Amino acid sequence: MALLWSMTIPSVGQLYAHRIILAGFTLIWTAVFMYYSHFLEALIYLLNGNLDKSNAVLDAQWLLYLPSFYFFTIFDSYVSTVENNKLFEYEQRKYLRSHYQKYRFSLQKGSRVNNVLIFATFEHSTYLELAMTELEEYGITNILAVPLNNRTEERRIFDSIHHSDGVSLISKGMILAFLFSTVGASKGFELEWGPIIWGLIGAGSGFLIGFIIDLFMKKISQRKQFLLKRKNSEVVLIVECDHLQKECVESTLWKQFALGVAEVNQI
Repeated sequence: MALLWSMTIPSVGQLYAHRIILAGFTLIWTAVFMYYSHFLEALIYLLNGNLDKSNAVLDAQWLLYLPSFYFFTIFDSYVSTVENNKLFEYEQRKYLRSHYQKYRFSLQKGSRVNNVLIFATFEHSTYLELAMTELEEYGITNILAVPLNNRTEERRIFDSIHHSDGVSLISKGMILAFLFSTVGASKGFELEWGPIIWGLIGAGSGFLIGFIIDLFMKKISQRKQFLLKRKNSEVVLIVECDHLQKECVESTLWKQFALGVAEVNQI
């Protein structure tokens, strides 16, 4: 949505992402560039079919500022919105930890030790069995291992309004659109259709080429990841232990290459 709004008027994407000051700054400079380049006047002449008048009224120096400014505002609004989404997920995780881990969670799997639950995630490997064996040698028997199911559907490449993985498919497209549109606009003063049309053609072709490159690289990386790694999903390990054993348990889990470790106090 931020990308689409930015494509209409520069600064609207920043406004959508609640970056008010930057949106105002962008809007002011948009008006300045449009005014001194006489872009709107040239566009009206172009729509009326008067190519000579459209080319004559344009100010080349100010016009060539527009491609870099326009495509940068689009890319900036997109990246800012994705980062805001990541920040929201981070803050939500903190909120869930602080508000939804105060309830007693007890594993009745033998004699209860005390009130500390340690969660860890492992890849399927011998290190997982070594970790569990070492914990049992310490007298810890209340251990639960939950293997997660593998993903059955392919990962989505395109972002949606509810999901964004932070992988951009427009980075190279924005760069090439800016470069091609600048070259097209500058050469358009010497060509028949004029700088506006050639600038738009350059922008569209540059974005399309960059998008295809990003899409191709993403597909290749996914295929290599599937063919070369082909790993099973992770295992969630839950260990109930005494407060005095907590550091020993965490040290053992990290030593056996746990992917992540966290604790919840049962108080």
